[in-house]
Amino acid sequence: MSQEIKDQRILIVDDALENVEILGSILSNYKRSVALNGEKALKIAFGENKPDLILLDVLMPGMDGFEVCRRLKENPQTKDIPVIFITAKTEVEDETKGLELGAVDFIPKPISPPVVLARVKNHLELKMARQDLEKNNQELAWHNKYITDSINYAKRIQSAILQTEQQIQKIFPESFYLYKPKDIVSGDFYWFSETEDLKIFAAVDCTGHGVPGAFMSIIGNTLLNEIVNMLKIKDPGQILNRLDKRVISELQKDINISTYDGMDVALGVFDSRKNILKVAGAYRPIYYIQNNQFFEIKGDRKSIGDPKKETSFTTTTIKIDSDTEVYIFSDGITDQNNIDEKKFSASKLKELLNSIHSKETTEQKKILLEQFEAHRGEVTQRDDVLLIGIRLQPLKEINIINYFGPLTHDKIVSLGEELDKNLQSFLTPKQIKMIFFCANEFMQNIYNYSEEVITEENKSVGVGSIDVTLIGQTLEIKSFNKTSNESFERVKDKISYYNSLDEDQLKALKKEKLAVESEATSKGGGIGFLEIIRRTKSPIIVTNDFDPINQNIIKFYLKINLGDTNG
Repeated sequence: MSQEIKDQRILIVDDALENVEILGSILSNYKRSVALNGEKALKIAFGENKPDLILLDVLMPGMDGFEVCRRLKENPQTKDIPVIFITAKTEVEDETKGLELGAVDFIPKPISPPVVLARVKNHLELKMARQDLEKNNQELAWHNKYITDSINYAKRIQSAILQTEQQIQKIFPESFYLYKPKDIVSGDFYWFSETEDLKIFAAVDCTGHGVPGAFMSIIGNTLLNEIVNMLKIKDPGQILNRLDKRVISELQKDINISTYDGMDVALGVFDSRKNILKVAGAYRPIYYIQNNQFFEIKGDRKSIGDPKKETSFTTTTIKIDSDTEVYIFSDGITDQNNIDEKKFSASKLKELLNSIHSKETTEQKKILLEQFEAHRGEVTQRDDVLLIGIRLQPLKEINIINYFGPLTHDKIVSLGEELDKNLQSFLTPKQIKMIFFCANEFMQNIYNYSEEVITEENKSVGVGSIDVTLIGQTLEIKSFNKTSNESFERVKDKISYYNSLDEDQLKALKKEKLAVESEATSKGGGIGFLEIIRRTKSPIIVTNDFDPINQNIIKFYLKINLGDTNG
């Protein structure tokens, strides 16, 4: 018998002293406590020196053994102490009642020492095993909580690097993404960026799912930001080529080619000025629907990060001359099986997209999710799921005003009225007011500072060009006029300085300038241009041309993203 067993304490409860002495003699190798009635037994059991097992007589004066057992089992502090009844009551009804109250065993009187020793030893070992199991379960629960908390924190990190729905809709107003990680964190990730007139999007499926996949997704996200936003690579095929080389390098696959970590990617670059979409895929297709016709561009048969294959990823160009729905996705949706082991399949996805592509993007997402869940049923999701849908519309340049000549007072007024009228169908009153302010400042700059002038009512009037063009959610204002080298350098330096300031600094500078000159006497490169930069949150670009006839020409360019303006 192990020392751990011998250290267990047994409470013997019997109103007959001779029975207590017999049991005490049989269990002499154990620590023992004694109670001659039920009340004393409960006091000991509820005390500090609790027993590990109780041998309990049933027939006792006052409180019988059944009542003692009932009270022990209803108390959280004693409910797990094994109770063995030792009694002459051996009827089936008595044993049933005792077991229902929570006893673990019955030993009939007259008692047999070997039976008592065997039963006591067995139940003590069972109790200790349960305690060990409970302790192990608690440790497992703690470790599980620790791991789960860590993964949840990883999820917050992963969520932080992914764009929000609002950020994505700012780039693609008519778009959606269906994103369902298999586990807490995902190996699939979506990626969007915008630079100048290019809008870039990607669906990336990293090796595995859960934590390993999430680590790969962070690497992929970081590398895409580096390649597109820092290195300024804009061709989809070249982006994937560089991504392939960087993943191989980062994971040292050029040294250890046995690792299979990598990613499958579908990527698109939309040139909103040229109405051209360029796409490339690494083992992922690109679907698009144009003029109610379904097209599929198959990706190259190589995963990003596979050192065993050498290929140059192919860029395919699509002309967006009408509304076009584009879909890219990971294989999680098509590979999902149902209860009959039948996959959702690419053919079913194509059929579904063909039937819903003309609906609002929010409705498309709802239908896709419903169909996916209906197919999956009670079957466990087998992989991360990602699908991106984007509706691309060809942007048309709408000329709002275009004028070259003397900017007289009357001409500035009439051009302002023309601008207001032509913008009514496209912009909100608040946006029109802002554009009117900007265009007027450009015209006032020509009126006051152009070195090519005419005389009107004994007053010099500047000559120059003003052009306002609306391109989708972007509005451009361009102007030029004749100037001197000295004036060009002075204005360029001043506006470069304005461009470098934040909104609060611009406000402070305006207040400082108004203290020494009025806004009315500071047209053009003064307070007016400062206020344009502050209101639009857009820089004014100043360049110059030189030609033998017009000599030095100063050019001003302002590009306003109307999606960034309030109203």
